[in-house]
Amino acid sequence: MQSRGVMASRSSRLKARHRPSIEVLEARRLLANVQWISTSSGDWNTAADWSTGVVPGSGDNVTINVSGATPTITISSGAQSVNSISASDPLAISGGSLTVAANSTIGDGLAMTGGALTATGSGVALTVSGTTTATDASLYAQAGASLILSALASFSGGANVTDTLQATGSGSKLNLPALATITEDTTSYYSQILVQALAAGDVELPALTSITGGPVTLEADGSASKLNVTALANFQGNLGQRNMSTVQVTNAGTLVDPA
Repeated sequence: MQSRGVMASRSSRLKARHRPSIEVLEARRLLANVQWISTSSGDWNTAADWSTGVVPGSGDNVTINVSGATPTITISSGAQSVNSISASDPLAISGGSLTVAANSTIGDGLAMTGGALTATGSGVALTVSGTTTATDASLYAQAGASLILSALASFSGGANVTDTLQATGSGSKLNLPALATITEDTTSYYSQILVQALAAGDVELPALTSITGGPVTLEADGSASKLNVTALANFQGNLGQRNMSTVQVTNAGTLVDPA
């Protein structure tokens, strides 16, 4: 027979072995609905103009729909990131950037005079309708997302910068169905526009007829990458012999241009 001392010792070891513990979990923020509440036009970074009193972040669903007014909200600086945006009033981007990670709509137009607009995430669609203009700006579809600017008719590059129209990754699509002309700056040697379908991305420019001005690069790189410029009839542009427009199709990429 075992002595009481031996049994007590075994019981103590079992209790020590199964001693409960507390696991500290990562803090998680629930998605918040944030609304623009000012009836006046203003800067995205003005905290007081938002319903929460805080500038929206990556965990927020943003609504811009002011009753009885049509303010223009301008992103002028900073890397702004939200989960989604539903805008029925005009949006402008003059600097910085806006990234969305869930299905979104900008329905009363977009004016870009700088900065960048990005849609990211598998199956995500960011659709921009209404009067749309873009100068010295960049557009990105990443990680399986679609970025559609249905009314953008022309695109102009800026001075001393590289502007980019790009779709990167399988399922990613940049769709500019009404874009007819691309014009690059000719005042600076460092100006260029990159139009890129990369890593199985798809750039659709079916109405593009003319590329002029400074240097523009058309690039399709990677298997299943597609750059569609089926209507392109005029492609020129340079800033000296070492900085000219180019076409690059590499690693089984596809450029669709019957002409």
